[in-house]
Amino acid sequence: MSPTQDSLTAQVVIIDGKLVLNGERHYIKNIKTGEKVALTGLATALLLYILSRGTDVSERDAILESVFEKNGARPTEANLNQNISLLRKSLAAMGYEKELIITVPKKGFRLAECDLRFKGKTIPERETIAEPKVAAEQDVVGTKAAPSRLPLYLLVFSVFVFLLTMGAFFFIKAQYKFKPATISRTFSVDKCHVNIIGYTNVSNTDNDSNDVFAKEVLKKEDCAVEKNIYIFNYQNFESNFTRKFYGICGFKNDYYQCSSNFKYEE
Repeated sequence: MSPTQDSLTAQVVIIDGKLVLNGERHYIKNIKTGEKVALTGLATALLLYILSRGTDVSERDAILESVFEKNGARPTEANLNQNISLLRKSLAAMGYEKELIITVPKKGFRLAECDLRFKGKTIPERETIAEPKVAAEQDVVGTKAAPSRLPLYLLVFSVFVFLLTMGAFFFIKAQYKFKPATISRTFSVDKCHVNIIGYTNVSNTDNDSNDVFAKEVLKKEDCAVEKNIYIFNYQNFESNFTRKFYGICGFKNDYYQCSSNFKYEE
């Protein structure tokens, strides 16, 4: 079965009247029990591709090019096999007993014989019949809202608040003339690359304080894995407060991801 236009653009696929694949929200749902299993965006795109090909063989090279490279994932055999295994486990977890994705040795994969229904838009979470809205729409049609007149005192008050807010903004801006933060120092511990961030015209804590904070962060991290760590430790002695921030960036599940932590102390 060659892919049709509906199958190529579908976001929802009903499989054998038992399962629903929601390509927009990345999950498989058991229609009878309502249970769901979440999928990654890559696994969802892979399953949609194989479903669109039907019983025709989806060759490995074509999958790696059309699915993995297109979604920014590593186009390797190992990554493909891992995602096929994930899909099979997810289908089994939803109570689908037969093998939907069949391996074709030295070629790729194909779909088992099954009944598929493709839809271009997402199926609602609960299948309910919408109440007609004709009467409500008729009430609105032809009705023109009368222009509201803002009382003069409210207008004056609004202008006053606006001017007060703008004055406060420029006052605070004049007090804290921060330039963009830059990386002032870097060092590495195993595969953890630490970057110390600081302002160019504001006094930061000394290097010892930054190093202490960096050591606290490094204790929590596994430096056997390649990652970038960004450290920002700023103290304002006049206002007596401290800002502590660190971010961790690295590859996880074939994507470059970052997480951040912020702490404010007085």
